[in-house]
Amino acid sequence: MLDDLQAIKIEKANKHIHAIKLVLRDFVKRTEVGESVSVRMAQRL
Repeated sequence: MLDDLQAIKIEKANKHIHAIKLVLRDFVKRTEVGESVSVRMAQRL
């Protein structure tokens, strides 16, 4: 039972991570200066 729950949680987390990666990749593609934007944001943080 516990193993099933953990497997489901891991599966959900993987789907979530995959979705975030796709969104980020799409955002970078749309932003021609994607690299400089992420560098600037990293400097602000």
